[in-house]
Amino acid sequence: MTIAYIRSAYTLAAGIGYMQTHPGSPADLAIEGTNGIRELESKGIIIDEKFSSSLLTEGLYPELHYPPGWSIIAAGLHRLIGEPIWLIMQILGIIVDSIACILLFMLVRLLFPAHIQLAWIATILYAVFPPLAYSAVSIRPESFMNLFLIVITFFFIKSALAEQESGKWRYYILTGLSIGMAGYFRPDFLLLGPFFTLYFLFTSGLAIKTILKMFSVGLVILIVSLLILFPWGYRNHKVFHTWNFTSSALGCTLVTGLGTYPNPWGFGPSDLDRAKEAEQAGISTPFNLEADKYFKQVFFQSIQQHPEAYLKILISRCFQPLATPYDCGVNLASKTKTYTEIRSAGNLINSIGYIFKAFWPNLLVALMSFLGNVGLVIMLIKKKFSHPVLIILILPLIYNILSHLLIHMAPYYLLPTAFIQLIGFSYLIDTVNTLISVKRKSYTVTP
Repeated sequence: MTIAYIRSAYTLAAGIGYMQTHPGSPADLAIEGTNGIRELESKGIIIDEKFSSSLLTEGLYPELHYPPGWSIIAAGLHRLIGEPIWLIMQILGIIVDSIACILLFMLVRLLFPAHIQLAWIATILYAVFPPLAYSAVSIRPESFMNLFLIVITFFFIKSALAEQESGKWRYYILTGLSIGMAGYFRPDFLLLGPFFTLYFLFTSGLAIKTILKMFSVGLVILIVSLLILFPWGYRNHKVFHTWNFTSSALGCTLVTGLGTYPNPWGFGPSDLDRAKEAEQAGISTPFNLEADKYFKQVFFQSIQQHPEAYLKILISRCFQPLATPYDCGVNLASKTKTYTEIRSAGNLINSIGYIFKAFWPNLLVALMSFLGNVGLVIMLIKKKFSHPVLIILILPLIYNILSHLLIHMAPYYLLPTAFIQLIGFSYLIDTVNTLISVKRKSYTVTP
C-alpha cells in the first residue's frame, strides 16, 4: 500500500494531478525510478528521470482509493527539497510523532492538572511504544492520525471545560476543523463529532433540551468537517460525477473484513484476493467506484446467504480491541511456519510454542493494550462522577471500535486511538505505585 501513496505523490509533483498507475505500465515504471527506467529502455522506450509527460499518461487513472493528504504533503516537500519521497516522509513522520508526544502531555495535564507525574508517564509510554514508533516511519497516512486524534480529543475536552458559551462553540468549530483535516488522511473519523455529543447524555440526562444540544453541536461539527473536505468532494464530483468526501475503498474493505476469518464464502484475507476477484468481474482495479459498488453487492449478498457466519465474525472481532496486537514492524513469523500454514494444518491450538516464538512482540504489545483498557475502567470507576470529562477521553476509542466492528477489524485501524489506552496504562501504573507507597508507609514504625 505504501507504494500507492508514493506513486500519487510523484504524479502530483510532476504536475499531472492526483493519479494512480496500473502496475507495470510505462507510467508506473517511470515513477519507480532507475530500475523502472532501465526496464522501459530494454523495451526500446527512452525516458529521462525528470518524467516524460507523454509516458506518464500511459497507465494513469484518477485516484479515489484514499484521500490525498499524505500525497499532497509528500509532493510539496519533494518539489521543495528534492529528496526521495520515502526519506522526506519518514523524517516528517518522526517530527509529527514528536509533536504528538508534546500534545499528549498537554492533554493529560488538561485532564489531571494536579497530577503531572501521570502526564510524564503517559508521554514516556507514548514515546517508547513500539507500534507508534514503527507507525511514525511507516510512510503511511496513519502516521499523521495519532496526532490528529489527540488534537481532536483535546479541543472537545476544552469545549466541555469552557465556562462561557462562546468559548464552547469556538472549540466545537476547532474540533470540526481538525476532523476535516484528518479526513484528508483517513476518512474513518468523519462522524466522530456527532458521536462526541453522547457526552451530553451523561452530564445532562435524556431530555428534549439535551437532544437538541446534541443535534445542534453534532451538526455544526459535521458541517465544518465537510466544508474543510469540500475541495476533495468537489474534485471527485468533477472527475467521477459523485460527491464523495471519503474514498472508494469501502466495498473492498467490507469483503476483506469477511476474508480475514475462516468463512464459508472462500474469501481470502488480502487486497490481492480482491484484485483477482475484481479482474474476474471485468473491473480493472479493486478500489475504483465500479469495484466499490460491486464489492458492496458481494458483501450484502454474502451476509444474506450466511448470516450466522457474519455473526460469528462479528463476535470474533469483539475480542481484538480487548488486547490489540498492534504491529511493531518485527517480522519473526518469517523465520517460522506462517500462521496460515499452522491454521490450515489444524494444529493452531497445539502450537502455543510457535505462537510465542513468532509473535511475542505482538503479544507483549497486546498485553500493554489490555492493561491500558483495565486502567481506563479503573479510572472511570474512580473518577467518572467527580471528573465527567473523562467520558470524552474514551469516546474516540469506542467510536473507532464500533465503526470497524461492522466493517473490518485490524490493529492498524485501531492504532490512532492507542494513545487513550496508553493513558489508561499510565493511570494503572500510577495507581499501583501509589498503593505500594501507601503500603510501605503503613509498615513504617513511628518512634
